[in-house]
Amino acid sequence: MPEEAGELVADGPRRPRGVGPGQQQDQAVTADGLQPVVPVGIRRGRMFSPAYGVVEDAYGRRIEILQGVDIARPSLMLARTKGAGDLPFPEFHAPPADPVPLVRAWFDEAVRLGVREPRALALATACTDGRPSTRMVAPNRIEDDGFVFATHIGSRKGREMTANPWASGALYWRETSQQLVVTGAVERLSAAVADPLPRPEGYVGFPLRFDSLEFWANGADRLHERLVYERSGAGWRARRLQP
Repeated sequence: MPEEAGELVADGPRRPRGVGPGQQQDQAVTADGLQPVVPVGIRRGRMFSPAYGVVEDAYGRRIEILQGVDIARPSLMLARTKGAGDLPFPEFHAPPADPVPLVRAWFDEAVRLGVREPRALALATACTDGRPSTRMVAPNRIEDDGFVFATHIGSRKGREMTANPWASGALYWRETSQQLVVTGAVERLSAAVADPLPRPEGYVGFPLRFDSLEFWANGADRLHERLVYERSGAGWRARRLQP
């Protein structure tokens, strides 16, 4: 059977996802109740060797770590949380007046815990007749008033943001069971402001303004913790959502 791009394909019976040749899917539970990550074999041309451990993050959450040897990135670390009920989100109960430091704290924590693509932002735009489109972008900076990213001005998103200067973006971090949704105005940066951004020729900078922010954390029995901020004059108004 031919090999497909980006995947290893072989004849024979299908194995469970993530279980390599000669491996058994590990269903044991550790003494502290964590469900270990199953051994990862050869996936997309990279070899991982599992090694388990438990660490605590800045909020005292217990995080299970799968640390492996990656041919392409030897220091790769994947984190997976214990799950429902074990994701303390103290700001949900006592919302700070300014949500931007919390945006930075969540992002920094995602990076520290080894989230595979912490900057992968699903950006939704729409043309003037309201037809939406979505794609992934990578913000270059987090500023006090929004995310800044670069794109080609002639791309679909570039054209749509020029014609209809509103967008929404979502960061979803599976490893930490967190999601951040941003909605706001977009406006092309001037050349002088955009020059420091790492970008190819023909690309321009766009900020996605923090007009609305939703912090989402996984909760038990799908009772997720959702904290929404909306701009109100010179400050912010916070409210909790349920469900």
